[in-house]
Amino acid sequence: MTKHIPTDAAFLTRGITLSCWESAKLRIVHVSDLHVLCLRDVKWRHFFSKRLIGAANLMSFRANAHPIEIFDTLIDDVVQQRPDHVVITGDLSNLSLESEFRRSLKSLEALGGPERWTPIPGNHDAYTYESTKSCEFEKTFAPWLQWTDQVRPPYPVIKKIEDIVIYGLSSAHPSPPLFAWGAVSRKQLTYLETHAQSIQDSGLFKIVLVHHNLHKRGGWADVTAQLRNKQLFIDILFRINASVVLHGHTHKAHRYVLVKDNKKIPVLGSGSSTWSNPHHPARYNILTINQGKLERITCRIYNLQSKQFEDYGEPLDTDTHGTQLVDR
Repeated sequence: MTKHIPTDAAFLTRGITLSCWESAKLRIVHVSDLHVLCLRDVKWRHFFSKRLIGAANLMSFRANAHPIEIFDTLIDDVVQQRPDHVVITGDLSNLSLESEFRRSLKSLEALGGPERWTPIPGNHDAYTYESTKSCEFEKTFAPWLQWTDQVRPPYPVIKKIEDIVIYGLSSAHPSPPLFAWGAVSRKQLTYLETHAQSIQDSGLFKIVLVHHNLHKRGGWADVTAQLRNKQLFIDILFRINASVVLHGHTHKAHRYVLVKDNKKIPVLGSGSSTWSNPHHPARYNILTINQGKLERITCRIYNLQSKQFEDYGEPLDTDTHGTQLVDR
């Protein structure tokens, strides 16, 4: 079967070149799973869907799991770090309500314009078929997604910052109650591979963003919350020589390395950046990239006593810390 691969010049040069702080090294902040809750102007009819179960969870075992105070403190702390760019790997909302997207944007605007940060959606940002069809997430964050025509989907988002290129993919799909799976569409993967191969000899450091994790979590989570076309996605990551993959979804920080045919791709999950769990407190990572190489990863963690983010050093307290071999 012959696949149509776009090769027009406009597509191959898609993306915007961004300026950054004057520095030989580039610092990328990775935050995720903000889960901003805002019920302002919400009507009862908005809960005649999967949101009813989500709301019940928020009133029970997930009550105040992601306080808005931590979210606002997070944004203040990130601004103080003066990063070159900030990436957000999904779940900016709890129930994909328009009010939640507006509330998250209200604080996130402190980070700057589209040249300063890039969001992608998570499963909570596509919580219902209605919100997904109406593109609430994309409409709210259109400038940061470079979504100008509002006809075709904006993914993958492509941004170039000095010698870094960022690919923001969407794995967000509405799913039945109690399920949180995702998939990256074949169209996105084709665009990703075509663009990445067009710059293969450029020496650019390729950062790939996706919400869903790539590792096995074990148990029921691998059935209900997996990336359904994970193997295809991983195969393409190797074909494009991805430099690093950043994701969210699990709420717990971890890292590991994908290995195939002597090629290695670091995979980093930041954990939730607003979680009030004392065993896995809110956190975010800072990646330092120097001359096309990932030089350093540092972590800042929220102190529940001081109510501030503090330097933690290298993020070693991880769920998965090691090597995952790819068989094919």
